[in-house]
Amino acid sequence: MQGFHLLMRLGHAINALSAFTKKLKQFIKENGCSAMLKKIKEIIFNPWLTDEWYADQYKNTPQLRFKME
Repeated sequence: MQGFHLLMRLGHAINALSAFTKKLKQFIKENGCSAMLKKIKEIIFNPWLTDEWYADQYKNTPQLRFKME
């Protein structure tokens, strides 16, 4: 069963890569290769979350809640 599970996960990964590749090819076809490289550069060099967000999260105290079922 463990081998079957691993094969199913591998199949899912291949399927996801295939779908992503189709969308990437369409994006490059519509916008060009330089636009794709600019987009990758923006993603790498611009942080997704601001410093203010990190400061707010640091101030909040996490709450642990246990659920009995």
